[in-house]
Amino acid sequence: MVKVTVLGAAGGIGQPLSLLLRLNSKVTELSLYDIVNAHGITADLSHVPNSNQTLKGYEPLKDRQDVSQLQRSLTDSDVVIIPAGIPRKPGMTRDDLFKVNGSIVRVGCL
Repeated sequence: MVKVTVLGAAGGIGQPLSLLLRLNSKVTELSLYDIVNAHGITADLSHVPNSNQTLKGYEPLKDRQDVSQLQRSLTDSDVVIIPAGIPRKPGMTRDDLFKVNGSIVRVGCL
């Protein structure tokens, strides 16, 4: 039994990644977390046929500082994938991008 959690599941990378994980027969539980739209992605992926996975979506309950749902999504996870972040913008160095995305990961790991 393998539980995989995707933090940033509603983003441009998180959505197709979650679909691929949904199709993977080695994943027995798929936990999707994002600050918005995680429940919609979960509903979409629930229509994938021939999947025996447990599928759960999580979003903050009150505001983006609420970490209770994040903690629930991570409980008993074997693998955690974090595609959350922002794309590199014109004029932004890789160091700048790393600082911004690093802070996103840090908040996700509280």
